[in-house]
Amino acid sequence: LMCGCGLLVDSNEEIKW
Repeated sequence: LMCGCGLLVDSNEEIKW
């Protein structure tokens, strides 16, 4: 999942912006 708030996603355990 991609979040435009820079939240930690358990999809890849990376910070998405």
